[in-house]
Amino acid sequence: SEVRVKCDVYEADSGNVHIGQQARVNFEAFPQRTFDGSVEALAGELNIATRSLPVWIRLPNRDLALRPNMRGEGRIVVGVAD
Repeated sequence: SEVRVKCDVYEADSGNVHIGQQARVNFEAFPQRTFDGSVEALAGELNIATRSLPVWIRLPNRDLALRPNMRGEGRIVVGVAD
């Protein structure tokens, strides 16, 4: 009923990402659908090859539409303007 999605956050943005932040993920298989979740975990170090921080997002998957190794794009809410 839930999935964990691994996303890579650019090094320059990695200091703005924290556990519990809201996240949205869109998958190529479902171009008209957005999946809302939250940041569950951050890696302890950057991926040296990509200069990015691995981040895991927990998403509800009640209808079991999401499958392992699906490709998508995630966005993490890092701040709200006043």
